[in-house]
Amino acid sequence: MRKIPDIIDLEYVTIYYEAPVVYFIFKEEVELGFPEIRELTSCAEKLSGNKPYLVFSDVRLNVGVTSEGRRVAADVKEAPLHRGTAVLVNNNMFKIAVNLSFSISFLLIEKCRIKDNFKNAI
Repeated sequence: MRKIPDIIDLEYVTIYYEAPVVYFIFKEEVELGFPEIRELTSCAEKLSGNKPYLVFSDVRLNVGVTSEGRRVAADVKEAPLHRGTAVLVNNNMFKIAVNLSFSISFLLIEKCRIKDNFKNAI
């Protein structure tokens, strides 16, 4: 028999956990800023029992992210237990989601290169 997952229902998202995946099901017309991103991270860590987790985000409805929200989401230090993300989008949003994903990946790769170059220079 399968255990019923823990659920957190916020104004803009429903979150539930089935080890090791945290599911974010976003509601319509949502804009995520840095407070919401931090709240999502906090909920994910709480539901996972402070263990590493993966994220599955259902953003098929109209979901936006502010520049501050993108900055916080791209900062590895903000979500140290987060190990990866899969995003479910509608066809119109696919292009935006891919561009955002590549932007975040590029920032992380560049951050690592700068860090390695600094270490090598010392």
